[in-house]
Amino acid sequence: MTEFLRLGPVRDRFKLTDRDFSRLDAWVKDTNVLWGIDATQRQRWGIPETITTNTWQSGLDQLLLGVMVRNSNLELGPGGVAPYESSSDAPEIVGRVADALEMLRRLAAEADKSQTATQWCDLLAKAANDFFRGPVDKEQLDLDWLLKEITEISAAAVVGVDAQPSTTLLELNDIRRLLADLLKGVASRPDFFRGAITFSTLTPLRGVPFRVVAVLGLDEGALASPATTGDDLATRAARIGDRDARADGRQSLLEVILSARDRVIITHSGSDVRTNQKTPDAVVLAELRDTINATLVDNQKSGQDDDAWEHIITVHPRQKTDARNFTAGELGLTTSWGFDAAACAGANARATFAKTSSGSGGGNHSDEYLTVPITPLAAEAKIILLSDLRKFLKSPVEWFFTQGLQVRLRQEDEVESDEFATTINALEKYKIGKRLLTARSAGVDDRVWRKVELAKGTVPPGPYGTTALDALAREVEEFMEVIEQAGIDPTSTERIAIDLVLPDQTRIVGSIHSGANSGSLAIEFSRVKPPQHLNAALDLMLLTATDPNTDWRAINLRRGTKNPNSKKNSPEPPPDLLELVATQSDPDSKKAAAEKSLAVIVDCFRRGTCEPLPLFGLSQKLAKGETPKDKEWRDDFSHVEGDEPIYEEVFGDKEFSELLKISARPGDPEGKDTSRARRYAKYLWGAVDEFCSASTPTEVTP
Repeated sequence: MTEFLRLGPVRDRFKLTDRDFSRLDAWVKDTNVLWGIDATQRQRWGIPETITTNTWQSGLDQLLLGVMVRNSNLELGPGGVAPYESSSDAPEIVGRVADALEMLRRLAAEADKSQTATQWCDLLAKAANDFFRGPVDKEQLDLDWLLKEITEISAAAVVGVDAQPSTTLLELNDIRRLLADLLKGVASRPDFFRGAITFSTLTPLRGVPFRVVAVLGLDEGALASPATTGDDLATRAARIGDRDARADGRQSLLEVILSARDRVIITHSGSDVRTNQKTPDAVVLAELRDTINATLVDNQKSGQDDDAWEHIITVHPRQKTDARNFTAGELGLTTSWGFDAAACAGANARATFAKTSSGSGGGNHSDEYLTVPITPLAAEAKIILLSDLRKFLKSPVEWFFTQGLQVRLRQEDEVESDEFATTINALEKYKIGKRLLTARSAGVDDRVWRKVELAKGTVPPGPYGTTALDALAREVEEFMEVIEQAGIDPTSTERIAIDLVLPDQTRIVGSIHSGANSGSLAIEFSRVKPPQHLNAALDLMLLTATDPNTDWRAINLRRGTKNPNSKKNSPEPPPDLLELVATQSDPDSKKAAAEKSLAVIVDCFRRGTCEPLPLFGLSQKLAKGETPKDKEWRDDFSHVEGDEPIYEEVFGDKEFSELLKISARPGDPEGKDTSRARRYAKYLWGAVDEFCSASTPTEVTP
């Protein structure tokens, strides 16, 4: 549907912009659209008509209702539809998409019927006018041509001497085959010899002499034979004397070489774009290489055979800032190959950085991502946002890339599945469980919440969804019992403003959510993770440093840790309640300890903006003197911390035991450990454990 709407004539017809499509993609994901126009259309694939969710119609119903009524996330609107809250300018976009969907629905219903050729032509003409008629002159000319061709087909669909319209019924597949040649387009007249350079495929100008002939992209895929249809009998049953695609490729390349009077230039990909691994040459190019090596002799070696191919091939770097582009005589020319001033400046900067790094005297750091820290302006900022500190503590290495280098690593686009799920993945379980926790905290009946989730299509249909919701409801019920025991208020919206100046004049600004008596509160429907502990400790430090006379506490409630050896369908562990309190009791001592620990966190924050620090979730174990196993860092059977692309970029495929062997560098925090990872772990977590401790057992049994 979205790909169809992105077609040039269609998007112009419905006046959709790139910004509209980005919002439409988000709406499709948020309203859980999978496939099918509506439930009626999906019946042909055996989907019961009672399952109305995950269709385009259900998604649009949520959007249209959200435009008219206020969305509380806990109520259903008219017709049992869950409204989706959107911005004020959404109605116009939603209306245009709804028009397109209704036209498609009617077209799909009509195209499912058997009709005569005349009726099919009338239907196609109407569809062309509905979807392709726009304000652009060129598209109007194309539409007029298409309507003219359809009219001619309709006029030709007659039988008998009196030219009566044919009454033969045709299916959609028959019309597709009938229009296949028409929709291929009309070949335009070649426009050769109009300028100094002529572009063409190999066939039209074969045998025509040129002074220089350049063949661009002679890779295996460029010479692949086109796909054949089932009606091509010559391909299905090849005989002696039939055309051979490989022989035709060799013949075309031979004619190119014979047509060149001065020089032949051939370009091809020599290495993979992603892995930089050498890729095999195309077969016809490999045959040319073998022929050259067998024919030519290196004059400098007095008649001995030599690899002549190496003397005529030039390997160009893919990066435009590579120094070889600006080194005279490096890439087959007496002068430098590159002429881009900005790229030349980049090459000089790389060379200067490499020279500085090699002469820094910091020891052997060949195992590290950077040998010399960078100095971004963000590392010297005197005002630090509390939200930035939280992002840093969540992933120090990712923080370095996003804030230090100001880049984001490219990740593979996730392909959204259009299949009905039978279970809920971890991310969806987190989102749904969080909504249920909010609903229960607000006093909403469990049955109402179930109806809302089923109407949104966030859970699998039928009994699969019921089973998943039952499991989540039991888990949230345990959360509610722990919340009642701990005396905390998950519905509180109160926030405590923070504006703290440390002794070194660093100012920390932000706000902390307060849902517990004299303290901060964070309730997360996710498993226990070390950053949660760090965030709770950070809140407690800031509150204590701001008002040391109050006995603050920091509470974090999350899902319990599941035993890795437990069975797949084993019961969920009870919720985990973490409550941190300051170890000091005297106000002055508490304030001094809080400021000291905050100084350590700020110091790590500044260092982490300049280089990727070896701080991970497993650092908590290192601080306790434990040595994590390698499979806790990288595992072939489950996704763990070291499998994240950000860590693979910095540390490669190293095991955790290898990371521990990286030596501490001059300027690192002081300590007895020679391992850099252990030293930073004890530096950060030592400051946290020195300031606060857990006041209750980590596991609470409801």
